[in-house]
Amino acid sequence: MPRSNLVRLAALLCVVLIPPHLLGGALGWTVVAIAVICVASAIAVLASSRALPEPTKLDGVLVAVWAWTAAQCIPLPRGVVALLSSERLDVERTRELAAVGADWIPLTLDPGRTREQVVVGAAILSAYFVGRVVAARAGRRTITTAVMASSFLMAIVAFGHELFGATAVYGVHTPELTAPRLMAPLLNNNHLGGFLVLGVPIAIGTAANATDDPTRRGFAVCAGVFCGAAAILAGSRGAAATLLVGALVTSVLVLRRLRTRLERNRATLTVVGFGAVAVGIALYLGIEPLYRDFETGDYSKLDIAARAMTVVATFPVLGIGRGAFAPVFARLEDSSYWATSPENLLVAWSAEWGVVVTIILITTLAATLNRSVRSRQPEVVAASVALAVLALHNLVDFSLEMPGVVVVAAALLGGLATTSAKVSRDTRRRRAAGAVLVVALAVTVVLGADVPANRPENLVMRLDGASRSSTEEIAGDVARDHPLDPALALWVGHAYARHGDLRTFGWLNRAMQLAPEWPSAHVLAADGLERMGAVRQSLLEVREAETRKAGSAAEIACRLVARASPELVIELAPSTASAYLERLSRCAPADRMALVDAEALTQGVEDAALHVRTGRRALRVDPPSLDAAETAATRARELAPDDPAVTTFAAEVAWQKDGPERALQMLGTEDATTEMIQLRARLAALVGNEVQKERDLGELLRRAAGRTDGLARVWAFRGRIEEEAGNDGAALTAYERAHQLNSSNNRYLQNVARAADRTGNRQRAVTARRRLCDRGVRSACVVRLNPRR
Repeated sequence: MPRSNLVRLAALLCVVLIPPHLLGGALGWTVVAIAVICVASAIAVLASSRALPEPTKLDGVLVAVWAWTAAQCIPLPRGVVALLSSERLDVERTRELAAVGADWIPLTLDPGRTREQVVVGAAILSAYFVGRVVAARAGRRTITTAVMASSFLMAIVAFGHELFGATAVYGVHTPELTAPRLMAPLLNNNHLGGFLVLGVPIAIGTAANATDDPTRRGFAVCAGVFCGAAAILAGSRGAAATLLVGALVTSVLVLRRLRTRLERNRATLTVVGFGAVAVGIALYLGIEPLYRDFETGDYSKLDIAARAMTVVATFPVLGIGRGAFAPVFARLEDSSYWATSPENLLVAWSAEWGVVVTIILITTLAATLNRSVRSRQPEVVAASVALAVLALHNLVDFSLEMPGVVVVAAALLGGLATTSAKVSRDTRRRRAAGAVLVVALAVTVVLGADVPANRPENLVMRLDGASRSSTEEIAGDVARDHPLDPALALWVGHAYARHGDLRTFGWLNRAMQLAPEWPSAHVLAADGLERMGAVRQSLLEVREAETRKAGSAAEIACRLVARASPELVIELAPSTASAYLERLSRCAPADRMALVDAEALTQGVEDAALHVRTGRRALRVDPPSLDAAETAATRARELAPDDPAVTTFAAEVAWQKDGPERALQMLGTEDATTEMIQLRARLAALVGNEVQKERDLGELLRRAAGRTDGLARVWAFRGRIEEEAGNDGAALTAYERAHQLNSSNNRYLQNVARAADRTGNRQRAVTARRRLCDRGVRSACVVRLNPRR
């Protein structure tokens, strides 16, 4: 084989085999590494090829889209930006916080992310160029085979990780933000599924067309089986659906391309055979999680894509900048959650590049695939279906946003776009290609150097533990590169708060503007104000946080209850005051909450839980205030007659006033809350109703099944009610069982010692106390021994 062909083949394999295994480009340094590999491969191909394929419209469109991505990063005079889109001037507010100049503003609303996409674009163009040249010089079959081999290799690696029970990719990288069902270099199983699906149609086309080549057919069958089974086991619903569509469409189109009936029969047997094997392997290894996802899975991605049209409608012409979706969506949609992408390729492109650019790109891509799908070569037809299926998959999942996946797709696209083997030695064309690759190399070197450090996750790492001066420097980077990112604004505010710097409130206020529905900024502001002694302002921030997410500021609110007057706590409570007070009752000082609850009743806050709390306090005083407790129970039942908690409390009052028989009647026999069942079992033990007692204790054990601690608590509870009923022997047995289930809990061992004393089992009592003494329970170290008489 000529040296030039070896260089082109090596470059192609570098482009399609290595990038997916660099974690797909999930980390900053892997993005740069993928770009370097692709650009270097393209330069090597150009240097080894004196003749280049004929240009196509797709070549120009891809270069133009890349140039537009870069143009979005170029700073423009403020006046020009204001004329084009006044909404873009909103970045000035963040820049003012960090004292960063705002006279020149780029079109992109997130320069840092867009610069990274320029680097990714250099990788995509380079991979596309490699695919074009290799297809022209070595045939499109070379490209399709290489891509099929790449998917096959990924499937083998995934099964290898599963076989060895690996919890880290190649034993090195442990996923932190994902929990993949099938461990592989592509950490997200949706991305993994999409990449594996890419190889299945190509495998079908190759196997169907290689009926007279056993080696090639065997390789294709193995690739299809492994890729299909792994795609199913990855658990991606989108991958499973597109796998089925791609396999069916490819089979129909490929069989129509075969000339003789014998070829079609052989191809049909091959396709059906390895399809059955793939499904059989998936069923054998376990497909239940995928079925469960289809039945009960979350379909919020479709809602996000629909809501993301707000961004498209706001910036329809120029877009918001490639990669800038996440921060802009949080602002425009008033979202209460952080959507990093619309999970839909068409919506993402329309929002980030603008509708016009997206229409031109989609139209050109569709025309290219339409030409290639009409080819008489089954492998080319199958590869066209594979790309179409991958695009379909990206309407619900987002694998093409991963650099390690999109460069493989770009190389395959370049191969499919090369419909003719004609090449030309036109020096102008070679110079133009060289100029584009030189620019791509410069972009990779210059912009790629800053990609890892200025990624949001790395900026957060830099902020964690940064000094005051370092925080100022990083805040400047955030203002320049990610001016509309509410999460980074929060982190900058948190960093300033750690140094006691009042600039924290400016950044937190900015985060509130950027993500109005997020509670986090209000929580941090409340914490800072509470530490400064500004109780009223802190309570106001608590109210805003609790209004957005119940319980988000409960810890701070509980601290404030000890410092604020009850009147102020009620005055600044959120609209759901009753639920808010219920949360506070679990952590605030009991004496202060008693005053707050009393004030709430005075101000007319009517809630059954509030009356239950005040009534229980009346039962706990010595002597119990039964009239007050009964009044509270009566009012609670008027407000919530069907609430199990209210019924339980009313039974507690009846127990104290009228005896256990009356209370047991009030509870009935239906299963409800655990608290009600426990009270009923306790009452049944007191009145000697063994049937009801055993029934309730059995229900409690059933609810605790599988949890050792829970079972121990149920047995300890049985011991207590047996002890209350005077059944000391049964109580000792129950306490012993609780201790066996959780031998580290000293309280269970103390119960054993006490019950052993009551039953006269002195030896067991002494043994239990000696063990407690050894554990450091000093009160158990003094054992009174009665002298023998």
